[in-house]
Amino acid sequence: MECEPRSVGRKQLIPALSSEVKCPHNYRNDDELLLEVECSECPGTQDLTNNRCLAGILQILCSEARPNIIILKRHIHRRYRESALLPVLEAASDLAAMNRALSTRPEPSDRRCQTCEASVPRLVNRVRRELLDSPMEFISDRRGTITRLHEELGDVDCMHAPACVRRALGVDSGRGGNP
Repeated sequence: MECEPRSVGRKQLIPALSSEVKCPHNYRNDDELLLEVECSECPGTQDLTNNRCLAGILQILCSEARPNIIILKRHIHRRYRESALLPVLEAASDLAAMNRALSTRPEPSDRRCQTCEASVPRLVNRVRRELLDSPMEFISDRRGTITRLHEELGDVDCMHAPACVRRALGVDSGRGGNP
């Protein structure tokens, strides 16, 4: 009996190992929009309190429709309704805004800006990494994360740094600290 070979690189698709992955999923409409995520191939915990699981869900939500219900499917399906999803949906909106900012903002032409820790692209990418690496922490203390980064970069030796930090962290935009 011959077994089919595993596809090369398949482990890279497992959200328990990488925060840059969209989990296998589909949408269904049963009076409400449902997002069904297939968790049977993932060795991680099938739960939105698991950072890797949540990062995989955020990758889906930041570029696709906002569901009323998320169902994590394995032997036992876990269902999350709208009230439990509000912080997750907010984090997905933040992630989508960061992705847009990174894809639409041109790379600074000034060599000093390219290497500056306070440059908008580098800082947005740093906040994005923090969100995907520790989504539960980011969701629970989003404003604290933004404040901490703002304080850490307050000593950067560049006259434009304060404006770049405010712009990158959304302080000037009226979004209340959203990146």
